[in-house]
Formats: sequence, C-alpha cells, structure tokens
Amino acid sequence: MHGMEFLAGYTYSKAMDNASGYGEGINFLNPNQRSLSSFDATHNFVISYDYQLPIYKLGSNRLTKGWTVSGVTRFSTGLPVTLLETDDNSLLGTGGSGPIQLPIDRPNYAPGSLDFTNPRSRQPYFNTSLFSFETVGQLGHQFAEGH
Repeated sequence: MHGMEFLAGYTYSKAMDNASGYGEGINFLNPNQRSLSSFDATHNFVISYDYQLPIYKLGSNRLTKGWTVSGVTRFSTGLPVTLLETDDNSLLGTGGSGPIQLPIDRPNYAPGSLDFTNPRSRQPYFNTSLFSFETVGQLGHQFAEGH
C-alpha cells in the first residue's frame, strides 16, 4: 500500500529442559526429569508496521513532512507456570540456594480438568482441588488415573 510498510513473523516452537527458571534446581533424585522450559512460548506472532501520514499534501514545509505512525505488536501464548511447595515435606532439605530460594518439593497432582477461569475474578484461576500436599518423606507425584 502507498505509504504503508509492514513485516510479520510467526514462530511455532517447544522448549524443554530440566531447570531453566531463575533459582530452579535440578531434581537430584531424578536428574533426567524434563518439562517445558520457563521461557517456552509455543505460538509467537509479531508484526511491525510503519505508515507515512499523508499530511505532506497539505503543504511542502518542514512542519508537514516526515510524519509517520509506527509500532510493533506481539501476540503469544503464555509462559509455563511452575508449582512448588516450600514446606520441605520431602525431608530432603532442599530449601534452595542462590538469589531466589526455590526448593524441588512439588504438590501431588491428580489428573483432571483445570477449568481455567477469568483471572480478574476473585475465584481461583484454576481448579485447585487437583493438587494436594506431598506425602511426608516423598516428592510430590502425579496420581494414576482412577485414584
């Protein structure tokens, strides 16, 4: 289009590792355990645009030349969320170290629908009944179907 330029890009990706978050530790009981990276964004669409405003047609002086509207817009999926417990029920003493003290303890998870809700509501954002405290002396785990 006359006076309009744009550039668009789309990326589909999946990033996995065993500890990419700031302060996350590797589970030393299962060092091969992997999940989505803390920077994973499956869908990423970016468009940049520049439009030269036609006000130069009003006159040819310095005031009306070179006016543009430009910008960059990005749409992407959200970043993964890491759930953890800070109570050390695993009795592993993994209170964390470094600038952010994150343990490796995690809650038990029973499969089911997370039933996401509007984050602006005063209700929990997802179905919290699927999660429970880990058993003392064990790391949290995913329950088998039917339990």
